[in-house]
Amino acid sequence: MMRGSSVVIVAVCFLLGAGPIQDDAAKKDLDKLQGVWQVVSMEGGKSLPPDRLKELKFTFKGNKLSHTGSDGKTTESTIKLDPSKKPKVMDITHLTDSVTLLGIYSIDGDTLKICGPRVKDGDRPTEFKASEDVDLIVLKRTKRISTITSTGNEEFETLAREWLKTCKEFTTTLETIKDKKTAEDAKDRLCTVYKRLVELERKINALSAAQQRWLNETHGKEIASNFLSVPKNNQRLRNLPDVVGVFEDTPLYWPFFGQKNAPQKLFEAMEQKLAKAKTQKVDFEIEVEAVKIKGSALLADGNRMKLTLEGKEDQKITIANNGQTGFMQIGSSKPRILNGFKNQVEMFATHLRRASIFFVGMQSKGGDFSLNPVYASLEQSPHLELSGFKMAGKEKVGSREANVIEYSVAPSKYTKGATCKVWLDTETNMPLKRILEVLGDGKIALRATEIYTRWELDPKISDELFALPK
Repeated sequence: MMRGSSVVIVAVCFLLGAGPIQDDAAKKDLDKLQGVWQVVSMEGGKSLPPDRLKELKFTFKGNKLSHTGSDGKTTESTIKLDPSKKPKVMDITHLTDSVTLLGIYSIDGDTLKICGPRVKDGDRPTEFKASEDVDLIVLKRTKRISTITSTGNEEFETLAREWLKTCKEFTTTLETIKDKKTAEDAKDRLCTVYKRLVELERKINALSAAQQRWLNETHGKEIASNFLSVPKNNQRLRNLPDVVGVFEDTPLYWPFFGQKNAPQKLFEAMEQKLAKAKTQKVDFEIEVEAVKIKGSALLADGNRMKLTLEGKEDQKITIANNGQTGFMQIGSSKPRILNGFKNQVEMFATHLRRASIFFVGMQSKGGDFSLNPVYASLEQSPHLELSGFKMAGKEKVGSREANVIEYSVAPSKYTKGATCKVWLDTETNMPLKRILEVLGDGKIALRATEIYTRWELDPKISDELFALPK
């Protein structure tokens, strides 16, 4: 659960003295291996012609490896990975004789390299290089297999079945509504089913990537059928004015009849207010894992921005764009020029309004901090999908009274989703505080609290503040 903007998360991790949050590396690589692989080349003590290579396949399922040789015989093995080594280590133990071969591996998307000794007592290779005693095998994936099966995952299977059953129940109930009378008859049941569906979808959205992939692979047609029918029913019901009125006092009225609830209206009014500002100045404090960071953000038209972060032991990081050039400076060191800053201010401001300063950098794919991929994702969908707005009461932030609004940030290609809680000043409707909880593998992977000590709209900001340091 990042680029330019996502350099923010690099900076924050630097200030925290910690690296990106990652799942267990071995489990990640094991998931990447799942599927059927075709041998495309084999070098070493026993090279084979291309026509014979077509007969060689490796199948990884869980921690099991099935290898079909050129003689048609299948060898069953277990594998153990250690990606912390360089190169990464793979131990292959044959189930028939318990012989373990000591190999190394490299995986890049759908390309896999395995290098190992030809004999059982051979030493582990230190590089991907074939020899008389060492085989180098290159494979291409032809089919992906999910690591999640029904065996041993009964709790997950029960959740999936209940969710699909509830989706179908909701759809069939919608279909019974033809007029005001049938709407009134179905109202209580529909609201009960809807509340249960919302809770189940919250759990489904928190599943791991592997579990969600299994769900799509095994129940894709059923899911598609349910969800394709919902928009059709919604459109049909919106054309029945008497039916819409039946649901005005229920949660169904907002998402299914195109209306917005009170907390969503408050939130969007705040967004519009911030979006109209030509310049903004924000002073803030962020607390992550009990570590506090202070900072400030300047935003101005002309694609200009400046973000300053100060952490422990007076560490300071500046990330800025003068409208033409993006740069990052750590302490008093020489500024590092950053590429990929197209539309940076728009993206930064949008994420600041909709999620948080910290979330700007959370759209990293697999903890990769290279600059370009996130910019591609943000330019394709810079707005973030929000849903589930609800009022959580009123509280004070310092001396200011605030409306507390909870909402969700939808999962994307680069994140597993998040939940947010924002405190909006009851007089100015400006953000005073926000809590972001990033989801991962069915639980909260990270929690960040931001306090906005000052948030000025349209202040005068000198052009010199965005200048590249000399």
